[in-house]
Amino acid sequence: MNKNHQMKLLNANKAWSLFFSIVCLASLTGQRAFAEPYTWNLTMIGADKVHKKTQGSGVKVAVIDGGQFRCDHFEFQNSGGCSSYSLPGTSFAFDGNQGSSTHATHVSTIIAADIKPGQQKPREMIGVAPKAEILGYNYLGKHSGTLSSYVEDRYIARAYREGARVVNMSYGITGGWVWNSYPYERMYHLMPKYQNMVFVRAAHNDGVNLKAVGYWSYATDATQKPWKDLKNLILVGSVDKKKKIASYSNRPGAGCFREWVGGKWTKCKKKNKFKYFFVVAPGSAILAGKANGGYTKLNGTSMAAPHVSGVVALLQDRWPALKYNAGAIANIIFQTAEDLGPKGVDVLYGHGLVRADRAMGPVGKRYLRNKNKIYSLSNSTLNVSPTLSALSHEKITFFDKFDRDFGMPIKTHRKPFSSVLRREMEHAGMGDRQIPLSAINSGPWSFRSALSGLSSTSDFSPTDPESIHWQFTRSGDSNVTSLGFGETPNWVYRPEAFPAMFSHGDATTTGISPVFNLASEGIHAGNQVTIGKHFSIASGFAANKAALGLLDRGTESKALMLSISAFSDNNRVTANLGATHLSERKGLLGSRLTGAFATGDETSTTALSFGGDWQLGRGYVLSGTYTLARSDADPLSTNILSIHGPITSHAMAVGIKKDHIFDRNDVFHLSVSQPLRVSKGMASLSHADYLDQDQQFHYRNASINLTPAGREIDLQVGYTRNLSNENRIKVLVYHANDYNHMAGQTDYGGLIRFEQVF
Repeated sequence: MNKNHQMKLLNANKAWSLFFSIVCLASLTGQRAFAEPYTWNLTMIGADKVHKKTQGSGVKVAVIDGGQFRCDHFEFQNSGGCSSYSLPGTSFAFDGNQGSSTHATHVSTIIAADIKPGQQKPREMIGVAPKAEILGYNYLGKHSGTLSSYVEDRYIARAYREGARVVNMSYGITGGWVWNSYPYERMYHLMPKYQNMVFVRAAHNDGVNLKAVGYWSYATDATQKPWKDLKNLILVGSVDKKKKIASYSNRPGAGCFREWVGGKWTKCKKKNKFKYFFVVAPGSAILAGKANGGYTKLNGTSMAAPHVSGVVALLQDRWPALKYNAGAIANIIFQTAEDLGPKGVDVLYGHGLVRADRAMGPVGKRYLRNKNKIYSLSNSTLNVSPTLSALSHEKITFFDKFDRDFGMPIKTHRKPFSSVLRREMEHAGMGDRQIPLSAINSGPWSFRSALSGLSSTSDFSPTDPESIHWQFTRSGDSNVTSLGFGETPNWVYRPEAFPAMFSHGDATTTGISPVFNLASEGIHAGNQVTIGKHFSIASGFAANKAALGLLDRGTESKALMLSISAFSDNNRVTANLGATHLSERKGLLGSRLTGAFATGDETSTTALSFGGDWQLGRGYVLSGTYTLARSDADPLSTNILSIHGPITSHAMAVGIKKDHIFDRNDVFHLSVSQPLRVSKGMASLSHADYLDQDQQFHYRNASINLTPAGREIDLQVGYTRNLSNENRIKVLVYHANDYNHMAGQTDYGGLIRFEQVF
């Protein structure tokens, strides 16, 4: 390049710089700031919701802007820091309230104004990423000296060396051009070169659709595949408080980045359209810092772009690995944007409104990882029953399609007491609390069917396995054989003094055999034989609805049971001994474990239960039960969850019943119980915890004592009074201390019901 041509370029550069300043300042509407907090823009994009988790700490944001950055603004006193740089041989003087210095300061404070209140005014603004560090690069505007045609190359290279992985560009030219001509616009070339840096570009303020390249087609060798080479580019338009596109904001339109092939520009390809690189953000009447201190309100896509740059900083703070995956960040922002205008990606809003809160959530398929094995989260279940509630103190890490880690708390799943109460107090069971469908009695044979639900027949569905109950019974002189579906079988021994709700549920309740209850409420068959005056033997089988394939949730449980009862001569004392063998597939002790948490093909539990009733006289009955169980699991060493050695658990209950409290028409129950609780057992968790910025997975290994810190003790009080032959009232209240065996948790409730006996 000869000297005369070089001087022409430098003079043209100065002229264009001055032109930019005039255009940029003409698009700004400065107003006096209000003293009240003005953070509607943060609320609109959800940034205020994520500041407790991430504020941009340790992230450097390069801001290439006009004029001098006022890093002495009080909004940077408690932020991540601010600095500015000018090329040697140039200087940018402070130029007052509405000049390019205010533009640069305004943009920078939108990104990183600190979160500490009360420094200058009682209630001040907050930046999108209040702990981010601003690296300012003085570019356009009023300056002395000369600027190189390749100044952007030098600024981006310096920003990259200093650790910035996002650059905010709130500048451009008029006419709707995305790029300026070759001597003054280097971004078309720099974006493919710096693939680890996110380039956030304001769409400009002409109110027109975007065009591909500036006055001359100099960008011939910049990119052959825009959809790939510019995957780290985000174009930003402006919306107002009502999320409507601003009249001044440029829009993506139907244009696209063109590919240079065979010495000419190709036709527009769909994946290269501007709308797929485009989002919008708040840009109208944005309150932020001004050059001489304080605040001012400005309008423009220049104000919208730093909102997006701030969200990028939040993402890079939360997941440092993203600092080396700019394309992933752009995709996260695009895929989590709030859809505005026509459904889908459109020519007005592009992907829609940038949303910091949505960007912090998982995107795409979710997976778990252990060593070199990957598990689909959708196929991995860890629904913990109260018996294994010690696992609920742990947290599992899963990843999304961009390898971002998310903590997944382990929750205890339990049939709420409220639902058990409702079922007991309304229409449940095969007794008189039912809506009968049929009843057949023919000699020793009988058949009954019923529907149960919550409050009315409108809640019932004849095809719903949760609602249907039936039972077939054959009674002989000394034995009773039954086959049924639905509620807990009536041939299982039940202590007399306990409220009826003890017969329901899983390991969340007690009774003579809480382990057998884990397989109840499906199909069951049993036979009870009376031997003389003092003994009876009952044996049976049960399989829950999950084992029958009627439900796709819960553990698939099957159980065998043998029970022996002994009676005193006067029948005042009854003693019972029961043995249960429980087989569970996809679970253990009521906890559903599949996929990454599977503990083998099948787990088995053997339980012994002791119980009995004692007639104390004057209508008093004292009952008690104790269950001791041992569970064995066959862990898979490649899985995330492993159970080590046998698990010992136990349950107990004591209850008292009093008939005829006030007269012959009422009965009172009081019971104290402990649901099934582990007393000995160990487990371990081993899984990938996070991906560091060097793209290496870090693993977490935890050893877990399955004996919970708490011991749930339930107090239940029940009262029933017959008002007539057809009506009665029921009252049932409960209180649970250390609910779910979680120390310090409580649960309580009760119901009063007037009931008509069918």
